[in-house]
Amino acid sequence: MRLVALLSVREPTREMSEAGLAATPIRFGSGSPLDYQARQAIALGAEELLVQADAPSPDLTRATERLARETGVPVVPVVGGPALARRVALDDTILVLAERMIVPRPAIEALLAQGASALLVVPTRAATAHFERVDGEQVWAGAALLPAPVVLGTLDMLGDWDLTLTLLRRAVQQAAHRVLLSPDLASAGRLALLRDQGEADRTLAALISGAADASASGLVAPLAPLARPLVAELLRLRVDPARLDLLAGICGLAALSMVSFGWAAVALLLALLAKAAFALGAACSEVLLRRRTPYMRIMVEGCGQAVLAIMGGRLAQGQPLALAGVGVPLALVALLTLAQEREPGRGLLTGWRRWGRLTTGATLVIGLIGAAVNRPVEALLVIGLAAVGEAAVRLLARGENRI
Repeated sequence: MRLVALLSVREPTREMSEAGLAATPIRFGSGSPLDYQARQAIALGAEELLVQADAPSPDLTRATERLARETGVPVVPVVGGPALARRVALDDTILVLAERMIVPRPAIEALLAQGASALLVVPTRAATAHFERVDGEQVWAGAALLPAPVVLGTLDMLGDWDLTLTLLRRAVQQAAHRVLLSPDLASAGRLALLRDQGEADRTLAALISGAADASASGLVAPLAPLARPLVAELLRLRVDPARLDLLAGICGLAALSMVSFGWAAVALLLALLAKAAFALGAACSEVLLRRRTPYMRIMVEGCGQAVLAIMGGRLAQGQPLALAGVGVPLALVALLTLAQEREPGRGLLTGWRRWGRLTTGATLVIGLIGAAVNRPVEALLVIGLAAVGEAAVRLLARGENRI
Protein backbone atom coordinates (compact mmCIF):
# COMPACT_ATOMS: atom_id res chain seq x y z
CA MET A 1 0.00 0.00 0.00
CA ARG A 2 1.43 3.34 -1.07
CA LEU A 3 0.94 6.85 0.20
CA VAL A 4 0.26 9.07 -2.81
CA ALA A 5 0.01 12.86 -2.48
CA LEU A 6 -2.50 14.71 -4.66
CA LEU A 7 -1.66 18.37 -5.21
CA SER A 8 -3.31 20.99 -7.39
CA VAL A 9 -2.10 23.95 -9.40
CA ARG A 10 -4.15 26.30 -11.55
CA GLU A 11 -2.13 28.86 -13.55
CA PRO A 12 -3.62 31.40 -13.91
CA THR A 13 -6.41 31.06 -11.36
CA ARG A 14 -9.93 31.23 -12.69
CA GLU A 15 -10.71 34.17 -10.42
CA MET A 16 -7.96 36.24 -12.04
CA SER A 17 -8.96 35.19 -15.54
CA GLU A 18 -12.59 36.11 -15.03
CA ALA A 19 -11.61 39.49 -13.60
CA GLY A 20 -9.31 40.18 -16.53
CA LEU A 21 -6.27 40.47 -14.28
CA ALA A 22 -2.76 39.30 -15.09
CA ALA A 23 -1.75 36.23 -13.10
CA THR A 24 1.30 36.78 -10.91
CA PRO A 25 2.60 33.50 -9.44
CA ILE A 26 2.92 33.51 -5.67
CA ARG A 27 6.47 32.88 -4.52
CA PHE A 28 7.29 31.08 -1.29
CA GLY A 29 10.90 31.92 -0.62
CA SER A 30 13.01 30.80 -3.57
CA GLY A 31 10.31 28.34 -4.64
CA SER A 32 6.55 28.16 -4.85
CA PRO A 33 3.76 26.92 -2.55
CA LEU A 34 3.56 23.79 -4.72
CA ASP A 35 7.28 23.15 -4.22
CA TYR A 36 6.88 23.47 -0.45
CA GLN A 37 3.84 21.16 -0.37
CA ALA A 38 5.60 18.57 -2.50
CA ARG A 39 8.71 18.50 -0.32
CA GLN A 40 6.57 18.28 2.80
CA ALA A 41 4.63 15.32 1.40
CA ILE A 42 7.85 13.54 0.44
CA ALA A 43 9.28 14.13 3.92
CA LEU A 44 6.14 12.52 5.36
CA GLY A 45 6.58 9.37 3.28
CA ALA A 46 4.70 9.96 0.03
CA GLU A 47 5.95 7.51 -2.60
CA GLU A 48 4.50 9.39 -5.56
CA LEU A 49 3.19 12.91 -6.13
CA LEU A 50 0.39 13.67 -8.56
CA VAL A 51 -0.02 17.32 -9.53
CA GLN A 52 -3.44 18.05 -10.99
CA ALA A 53 -3.46 20.93 -13.50
CA ASP A 54 -6.11 22.48 -15.70
CA ALA A 55 -3.80 22.43 -18.71
CA PRO A 56 -0.23 21.34 -19.46
CA SER A 57 2.30 24.06 -18.73
CA PRO A 58 6.03 24.11 -19.61
CA ASP A 59 6.79 25.77 -16.27
CA LEU A 60 4.90 23.07 -14.38
CA THR A 61 6.65 20.33 -16.34
CA ARG A 62 10.07 21.78 -15.58
CA ALA A 63 9.19 22.22 -11.91
CA THR A 64 7.99 18.63 -11.50
CA GLU A 65 11.01 17.24 -13.34
CA ARG A 66 13.35 19.23 -11.09
CA LEU A 67 11.57 18.03 -7.96
CA ALA A 68 11.69 14.41 -9.10
CA ARG A 69 15.39 14.73 -9.91
CA GLU A 70 16.27 16.32 -6.55
CA THR A 71 14.16 14.05 -4.34
CA GLY A 72 14.18 10.75 -6.22
CA VAL A 73 10.38 10.50 -5.88
CA PRO A 74 8.13 10.45 -8.99
CA VAL A 75 6.35 13.80 -9.41
CA VAL A 76 3.80 13.53 -12.22
CA PRO A 77 1.62 16.33 -13.62
CA VAL A 78 -1.81 15.01 -14.62
CA VAL A 79 -4.48 16.73 -16.72
CA GLY A 80 -7.98 15.31 -16.51
CA GLY A 81 -9.59 12.47 -14.60
CA PRO A 82 -8.49 9.56 -16.85
CA ALA A 83 -4.81 10.50 -16.54
CA LEU A 84 -5.14 10.72 -12.77
CA ALA A 85 -7.02 7.42 -12.52
CA ARG A 86 -4.26 5.58 -14.40
CA ARG A 87 -1.73 6.59 -11.72
CA VAL A 88 -3.78 5.41 -8.72
CA ALA A 89 -4.07 1.79 -7.53
CA LEU A 90 -7.01 0.52 -5.49
CA ASP A 91 -4.91 -0.15 -2.40
CA ASP A 92 -3.30 3.33 -2.36
CA THR A 93 -3.96 5.93 0.31
CA ILE A 94 -4.30 9.46 -1.05
CA LEU A 95 -3.10 12.53 0.84
CA VAL A 96 -5.02 15.49 -0.59
CA LEU A 97 -3.54 18.96 -0.05
CA ALA A 98 -5.47 22.08 -0.97
CA GLU A 99 -3.82 24.42 -3.45
CA ARG A 100 -1.63 27.15 -1.93
CA MET A 101 -2.35 25.81 1.58
CA ILE A 102 0.50 25.73 4.11
CA VAL A 103 -0.17 23.17 6.84
CA PRO A 104 2.16 22.49 9.81
CA ARG A 105 3.93 19.15 9.60
CA PRO A 106 2.74 17.93 13.05
CA ALA A 107 -0.86 18.44 11.90
CA ILE A 108 -0.36 16.27 8.81
CA GLU A 109 1.42 13.65 10.91
CA ALA A 110 -1.61 13.54 13.21
CA LEU A 111 -3.80 13.10 10.13
CA LEU A 112 -1.70 10.22 8.80
CA ALA A 113 -1.89 8.52 12.19
CA GLN A 114 -5.68 8.27 11.83
CA GLY A 115 -5.58 6.06 8.75
CA ALA A 116 -7.73 6.55 5.65
CA SER A 117 -10.89 8.72 5.68
CA ALA A 118 -9.78 11.60 7.85
CA LEU A 119 -9.48 15.35 7.37
CA LEU A 120 -8.03 18.33 9.19
CA VAL A 121 -10.47 20.96 10.45
CA VAL A 122 -10.18 24.13 12.46
CA PRO A 123 -12.88 26.18 14.24
CA THR A 124 -14.28 29.15 12.38
CA ARG A 125 -12.59 32.32 13.53
CA ALA A 126 -11.65 35.62 11.95
CA ALA A 127 -8.27 34.20 10.91
CA THR A 128 -9.89 31.15 9.26
CA ALA A 129 -13.04 32.70 7.78
CA HIS A 130 -11.65 32.48 4.22
CA PHE A 131 -10.94 28.73 4.50
CA GLU A 132 -13.31 26.27 2.82
CA ARG A 133 -16.33 25.73 5.08
CA VAL A 134 -17.15 22.22 6.32
CA ASP A 135 -20.20 23.08 8.43
CA GLY A 136 -21.49 25.94 10.56
CA GLU A 137 -18.68 25.66 13.10
CA GLN A 138 -15.64 24.30 11.31
CA VAL A 139 -13.60 24.95 8.17
CA TRP A 140 -11.19 22.73 6.28
CA ALA A 141 -7.53 23.07 7.30
CA GLY A 142 -6.29 22.03 3.85
CA ALA A 143 -5.42 18.33 4.18
CA ALA A 144 -7.41 15.10 3.91
CA LEU A 145 -6.51 11.41 3.83
CA LEU A 146 -8.74 9.25 1.65
CA PRO A 147 -8.71 5.66 0.35
CA ALA A 148 -8.12 5.29 -3.37
CA PRO A 149 -11.63 3.90 -4.13
CA VAL A 150 -13.19 7.17 -2.91
CA VAL A 151 -10.94 9.19 -5.22
CA LEU A 152 -11.51 6.89 -8.18
CA GLY A 153 -15.26 6.90 -7.56
CA THR A 154 -15.23 10.69 -7.51
CA LEU A 155 -13.37 10.79 -10.81
CA ASP A 156 -16.05 8.60 -12.37
CA MET A 157 -18.86 11.02 -11.48
CA LEU A 158 -16.87 14.25 -11.83
CA GLY A 159 -18.05 16.74 -14.43
CA ASP A 160 -16.80 20.30 -14.40
CA TRP A 161 -16.53 20.32 -10.61
CA ASP A 162 -13.39 21.09 -8.67
CA LEU A 163 -11.82 17.73 -7.76
CA THR A 164 -10.30 18.81 -4.44
CA LEU A 165 -13.50 20.39 -3.15
CA THR A 166 -15.58 17.46 -4.40
CA LEU A 167 -13.33 15.06 -2.50
CA LEU A 168 -13.77 17.22 0.59
CA ARG A 169 -17.57 17.07 0.24
CA ARG A 170 -17.50 13.28 -0.14
CA ALA A 171 -15.28 12.93 2.92
CA VAL A 172 -17.74 15.03 4.94
CA GLN A 173 -20.74 13.07 3.64
CA GLN A 174 -19.05 9.79 4.57
CA ALA A 175 -18.43 11.09 8.11
CA ALA A 176 -14.66 10.95 7.82
CA HIS A 177 -12.83 11.34 11.12
CA ARG A 178 -12.03 14.98 11.85
CA VAL A 179 -8.70 16.00 13.35
CA LEU A 180 -9.34 19.30 15.09
CA LEU A 181 -6.55 21.88 15.06
CA SER A 182 -6.17 24.96 17.20
CA PRO A 183 -7.18 28.27 15.55
CA ASP A 184 -4.02 29.74 17.08
CA LEU A 185 -2.07 28.08 14.25
CA ALA A 186 -3.86 30.31 11.75
CA SER A 187 -3.54 33.39 13.97
CA ALA A 188 0.22 32.79 14.23
CA GLY A 189 0.56 32.30 10.46
CA ARG A 190 1.65 28.66 10.60
CA LEU A 191 -1.61 27.51 8.96
CA ALA A 192 -2.47 29.66 5.96
CA LEU A 193 -4.18 29.80 2.60
CA LEU A 194 -1.91 31.94 0.44
CA ARG A 195 -4.11 34.35 -1.47
CA ASP A 196 -1.46 36.94 -2.32
CA GLN A 197 2.26 37.56 -2.04
CA GLY A 198 1.92 39.53 1.19
CA GLU A 199 0.25 36.59 2.90
CA ALA A 200 2.94 34.25 1.59
CA ASP A 201 5.66 36.49 3.03
CA ARG A 202 3.93 36.63 6.43
CA THR A 203 3.55 32.85 6.52
CA LEU A 204 7.18 32.37 5.58
CA ALA A 205 8.22 34.73 8.38
CA ALA A 206 6.23 32.63 10.86
CA LEU A 207 8.16 29.51 9.82
CA ILE A 208 11.56 31.16 10.24
CA SER A 209 11.62 31.62 14.01
CA GLY A 210 12.78 28.22 15.25
CA ALA A 211 14.87 27.27 12.23
CA ALA A 212 17.05 30.38 12.32
CA ASP A 213 18.02 30.08 15.98
CA ALA A 214 18.75 26.35 15.84
CA SER A 215 20.92 26.50 12.72
CA ALA A 216 22.79 29.68 13.55
CA SER A 217 23.76 28.36 16.97
CA GLY A 218 26.18 26.08 15.12
CA LEU A 219 28.19 29.18 14.25
CA VAL A 220 28.54 31.07 17.54
CA ALA A 221 25.62 31.05 19.98
CA PRO A 222 25.66 34.83 20.70
CA LEU A 223 25.15 35.43 16.96
CA ALA A 224 21.99 33.31 16.82
CA PRO A 225 19.59 36.26 17.47
CA LEU A 226 21.03 37.96 14.37
CA ALA A 227 20.17 34.98 12.19
CA ARG A 228 16.40 35.48 12.16
CA PRO A 229 16.36 38.84 10.32
CA LEU A 230 19.15 37.66 8.01
CA VAL A 231 17.26 34.49 7.09
CA ALA A 232 14.06 36.49 6.62
CA GLU A 233 15.84 38.88 4.27
CA LEU A 234 17.48 36.08 2.30
CA LEU A 235 14.14 34.35 1.83
CA ARG A 236 12.48 37.63 0.89
CA LEU A 237 15.15 38.08 -1.78
CA ARG A 238 14.48 34.47 -2.90
CA VAL A 239 18.07 33.39 -2.46
CA ASP A 240 18.49 29.70 -3.24
CA PRO A 241 20.05 27.86 -0.24
CA ALA A 242 22.23 25.92 -2.70
CA ARG A 243 23.99 29.19 -3.58
CA LEU A 244 24.77 29.79 0.07
CA ASP A 245 26.29 26.31 0.24
CA LEU A 246 28.37 27.12 -2.84
CA LEU A 247 29.52 30.37 -1.23
CA ALA A 248 30.46 28.47 1.94
CA GLY A 249 32.55 26.01 -0.06
CA ILE A 250 34.35 28.77 -1.96
CA CYS A 251 35.14 30.67 1.25
CA GLY A 252 36.40 27.49 2.93
CA LEU A 253 38.79 26.68 0.08
CA ALA A 254 39.93 30.31 -0.09
CA ALA A 255 40.68 30.18 3.64
CA LEU A 256 42.97 27.20 3.10
CA SER A 257 44.76 29.07 0.33
CA MET A 258 45.26 32.16 2.49
CA VAL A 259 46.62 30.28 5.50
CA SER A 260 49.06 28.41 3.28
CA PHE A 261 50.51 31.80 2.27
CA GLY A 262 50.80 32.81 5.92
CA TRP A 263 47.83 35.22 6.01
CA ALA A 264 46.30 33.75 9.15
CA ALA A 265 43.87 36.58 9.98
CA VAL A 266 42.42 36.64 6.45
CA ALA A 267 42.14 32.85 6.45
CA LEU A 268 40.31 32.81 9.79
CA LEU A 269 37.93 35.52 8.58
CA LEU A 270 37.17 33.56 5.40
CA ALA A 271 36.62 30.38 7.41
CA LEU A 272 34.15 32.27 9.60
CA LEU A 273 32.36 33.56 6.51
CA ALA A 274 32.13 29.96 5.27
CA LYS A 275 30.56 28.92 8.59
CA ALA A 276 28.13 31.85 8.47
CA ALA A 277 27.07 31.14 4.88
CA PHE A 278 26.56 27.46 5.67
CA ALA A 279 24.56 28.19 8.85
CA LEU A 280 22.28 30.64 7.02
CA GLY A 281 21.86 28.17 4.18
CA ALA A 282 20.93 25.49 6.71
CA ALA A 283 18.26 27.75 8.20
CA CYS A 284 16.84 28.63 4.78
CA SER A 285 16.84 24.96 3.75
CA GLU A 286 15.05 23.98 6.95
CA VAL A 287 12.30 26.54 6.35
CA LEU A 288 11.88 25.57 2.69
CA LEU A 289 12.31 21.82 3.36
CA ARG A 290 15.27 21.59 0.98
CA ARG A 291 17.71 18.71 1.16
CA ARG A 292 21.29 19.61 2.07
CA THR A 293 24.41 18.43 0.31
CA PRO A 294 25.74 15.77 2.74
CA TYR A 295 29.44 16.49 2.30
CA MET A 296 29.18 20.29 2.55
CA ARG A 297 29.04 20.36 6.36
CA ILE A 298 32.09 18.10 6.56
CA MET A 299 33.92 20.32 4.09
CA VAL A 300 33.15 23.57 5.93
CA GLU A 301 33.99 22.12 9.34
CA GLY A 302 37.12 20.51 7.96
CA CYS A 303 38.33 23.74 6.35
CA GLY A 304 37.90 25.62 9.63
CA GLN A 305 39.78 22.99 11.58
CA ALA A 306 42.48 22.77 8.90
CA VAL A 307 43.08 26.54 9.03
CA LEU A 308 43.67 26.35 12.79
CA ALA A 309 45.84 23.23 12.39
CA ILE A 310 48.05 24.81 9.72
CA MET A 311 48.34 27.99 11.74
CA GLY A 312 49.34 25.98 14.82
CA GLY A 313 51.75 23.85 12.80
CA ARG A 314 53.57 26.97 11.59
CA LEU A 315 53.85 28.23 15.16
CA ALA A 316 55.11 24.83 16.39
CA GLN A 317 58.00 24.93 13.89
CA GLY A 318 58.19 21.16 13.71
CA GLN A 319 58.66 20.53 17.45
CA PRO A 320 56.80 17.30 18.39
CA LEU A 321 55.60 18.50 21.78
CA ALA A 322 54.29 21.76 20.33
CA LEU A 323 52.58 19.90 17.48
CA ALA A 324 50.87 17.62 19.99
CA GLY A 325 49.79 20.68 21.98
CA VAL A 326 48.06 21.99 18.85
CA GLY A 327 46.70 18.75 17.42
CA VAL A 328 45.16 17.22 20.53
CA PRO A 329 42.92 20.22 21.42
CA LEU A 330 41.77 20.57 17.79
CA ALA A 331 40.94 16.86 17.64
CA LEU A 332 39.00 17.30 20.87
CA VAL A 333 37.08 20.23 19.36
CA ALA A 334 36.19 18.04 16.36
CA LEU A 335 34.88 15.30 18.67
CA LEU A 336 32.87 17.81 20.69
CA THR A 337 31.35 19.22 17.50
CA LEU A 338 30.36 15.72 16.40
CA ALA A 339 28.81 15.05 19.82
CA GLN A 340 26.80 18.27 19.61
CA GLU A 341 25.48 17.37 16.14
CA ARG A 342 24.22 14.02 17.44
CA GLU A 343 22.79 15.44 20.65
CA PRO A 344 18.95 15.32 20.59
CA GLY A 345 17.18 18.63 21.01
CA ARG A 346 20.34 20.73 20.52
CA GLY A 347 18.24 23.59 19.15
CA LEU A 348 16.33 23.72 22.45
CA LEU A 349 19.38 24.24 24.67
CA THR A 350 19.16 27.27 26.94
CA GLY A 351 21.40 29.14 29.36
CA TRP A 352 25.02 28.09 29.67
CA ARG A 353 24.32 24.81 27.84
CA ARG A 354 23.64 26.78 24.67
CA TRP A 355 26.00 29.70 25.07
CA GLY A 356 28.88 27.62 26.46
CA ARG A 357 29.19 25.28 23.48
CA LEU A 358 32.66 25.13 21.95
CA THR A 359 32.01 24.85 18.21
CA THR A 360 34.35 25.20 15.25
CA GLY A 361 32.93 28.70 14.78
CA ALA A 362 33.80 29.66 18.36
CA THR A 363 37.37 28.40 17.93
CA LEU A 364 37.72 30.43 14.74
CA VAL A 365 36.55 33.56 16.56
CA ILE A 366 39.11 32.95 19.33
CA GLY A 367 41.81 32.38 16.72
CA LEU A 368 40.85 35.53 14.81
CA ILE A 369 40.99 37.65 17.96
CA GLY A 370 44.41 36.19 18.77
CA ALA A 371 45.69 36.89 15.24
CA ALA A 372 44.31 40.44 15.32
CA VAL A 373 46.19 41.30 18.54
CA ASN A 374 49.27 39.31 17.47
CA ARG A 375 48.78 36.66 20.17
CA PRO A 376 48.14 33.47 18.14
CA VAL A 377 49.86 31.19 20.67
CA GLU A 378 47.71 32.47 23.50
CA ALA A 379 44.61 32.00 21.33
CA LEU A 380 45.48 28.36 20.70
CA LEU A 381 46.06 27.92 24.42
CA VAL A 382 42.60 29.33 25.19
CA ILE A 383 41.07 26.95 22.64
CA GLY A 384 42.87 24.01 24.24
CA LEU A 385 41.77 24.94 27.77
CA ALA A 386 38.19 25.50 26.63
CA ALA A 387 38.10 22.13 24.85
CA VAL A 388 39.47 20.29 27.88
CA GLY A 389 37.02 22.14 30.15
CA GLU A 390 33.95 21.30 28.10
CA ALA A 391 35.06 17.68 27.69
CA ALA A 392 35.48 17.41 31.47
CA VAL A 393 32.02 18.87 32.10
CA ARG A 394 30.47 16.44 29.63
CA LEU A 395 32.26 13.44 31.11
CA LEU A 396 31.19 14.38 34.62
CA ALA A 397 27.62 15.12 33.61
CA ARG A 398 24.90 12.51 33.68
CA GLY A 399 22.60 11.05 31.06
CA GLU A 400 22.34 12.76 27.69
CA ASN A 401 25.16 15.23 28.34
CA ARG A 402 27.82 12.56 28.03
CA ILE A 403 29.85 12.33 24.89
